[in-house]
Amino acid sequence: MSLNQGLNKFKYNEIMQYFDKDVFELIIENVIIGEKDSKGKINPRVINFILKSGNELKYI
Repeated sequence: MSLNQGLNKFKYNEIMQYFDKDVFELIIENVIIGEKDSKGKINPRVINFILKSGNELKYI
């Protein structure tokens, strides 16, 4: 899978047939699991992917 194909899968929420570690490491800077809402309540069912481009992808 090329870098552009990997980015398009993230962009359009497509299911990947297999995990490509090289593509993942090229585009992902950080992964944050869980978050706190404005009242301080923890929600562990959220995952944020921080991309090297500076964009974020948030999945609930």
